[in-house]
Amino acid sequence: MEFTELADYALPAGTMTEWIPSVGPHASTPALAGWQPDERPTSYVHEAHLRSSLASPRRGRESWLGAAFEMEGPLDKPAFRRAVLAWIDRHEPMRSHASIDEDSGVLSRVTATPGAIDIWQVEQELCEQSSEVFEHLQYLFDEYTSPLAWPAYAFVTLEPLPKDTADQDQSRITVFFAADHSIIDGLSTVLVAHEISALYAEAKDNIPAQLFEAGSYLDFGVSERRIHAELEHTHEAVVTWQRFLDEGHGLLPEFPLDIGEPSASHTAQSGLSAWILDTERADSFSVACRKTGNSLFSGLLAALAIAGAELSGNTQFRTITPVHTRDQPQWVSSLGWFVGLCPLSFDIARAESFGAVVAQATEQVTA
Repeated sequence: MEFTELADYALPAGTMTEWIPSVGPHASTPALAGWQPDERPTSYVHEAHLRSSLASPRRGRESWLGAAFEMEGPLDKPAFRRAVLAWIDRHEPMRSHASIDEDSGVLSRVTATPGAIDIWQVEQELCEQSSEVFEHLQYLFDEYTSPLAWPAYAFVTLEPLPKDTADQDQSRITVFFAADHSIIDGLSTVLVAHEISALYAEAKDNIPAQLFEAGSYLDFGVSERRIHAELEHTHEAVVTWQRFLDEGHGLLPEFPLDIGEPSASHTAQSGLSAWILDTERADSFSVACRKTGNSLFSGLLAALAIAGAELSGNTQFRTITPVHTRDQPQWVSSLGWFVGLCPLSFDIARAESFGAVVAQATEQVTA
């Protein structure tokens, strides 16, 4: 999956409307506002993210993911409001907040019932330059997506500048969404675009959204912790990770070449995406992998192992790959951080062909 930085997105000029969730802004107590204590724990990765955010000077800001998508205009604002509220009711993590007491370190959670959420609709002045739109979105999303506060997400609609066209109804509106990584992952951003579009069509034109039932990421956290608590040291997953860490003398895999000592100063994170094969060559590589009875992913791992061996002389290929944890049907349409890590390690010293290396990669992937 390729993410585009907001600064690299072709933002149109126009009029923005912010859609900010709210729970009982005038209530005197959390309970009267709609918040109820919730004993369910977070997932492991959510808790780790909260604790690292507490220790960070930025307090977790700028760790958000987002999506931008278009819908047919003109914007029906009452319908869009109903769509967002229906979406919030559908996904429990969007109306729940987990926090850690900075003194005791104790994790706690509160959750609002369906129907308890309202929306602040904030109309902005016309932005005649795309740079104004970028600056406003960047500031808004940085401020409203901290994992340490609720809400940790926000929507913005952008209506384009009026054009000299006869048919204004065909203008496109752009919807922006951003949320902290603790409550969404890459697949979640795709789901948001699809679901908001479907719920908007339902609210505006009475077209049934026909969305699959979505489980709660809060329930996933309970299930994950229960399963892990039952693991013994002899469990296959525990043994695999122990062996992997022992191979690296307790260290995770590093870049195979010497890149110098780590810098003492912090460097801003940035993304890099580059095409190394065009469509025809990528298809040819995929066919070559399938001819050996293996997958394209195994072929990519094999290519990395061969390149690493040729550059460093080390034939032992070790890496860690992200894997999704949507292992039950109820999680398929859920929003959350459904990501785990999988260790992969194989030695290509005795492999006599590319096919043999791919087979070793497949053995690791399917183990």
